[in-house]
Amino acid sequence: MMCEVTQPLLGLRYYMAKYKYFGPIFTVNGLAILVSWWVFRVGGYVLLQGRSVFNSAGLMMDDPLRVLMVVNWGIGGVLQVFWGAKILMGVLKFLVPGMNKKKTK
Repeated sequence: MMCEVTQPLLGLRYYMAKYKYFGPIFTVNGLAILVSWWVFRVGGYVLLQGRSVFNSAGLMMDDPLRVLMVVNWGIGGVLQVFWGAKILMGVLKFLVPGMNKKKTK
């Protein structure tokens, strides 16, 4: 449930990009997405939910549902970190001048 805290920020970013508004609110929204993503999605989902998954599943992986629960948590965790890294790179490209220019030989 904590993961959905980021959803209004993502929706706002969608509409600002759709209507080509790239003013200061766009930058502040991007930073808010970055912080909330790492706090709620990576911190909340990966760390806190991972702790509860392993507490309930334990080291006993004899039940297929326990294995499925751990595998699903792992896939979700990888996706949260992947998208968090993409968001971080997007913010850096926006804030650091010259970072988005491709190097030519």
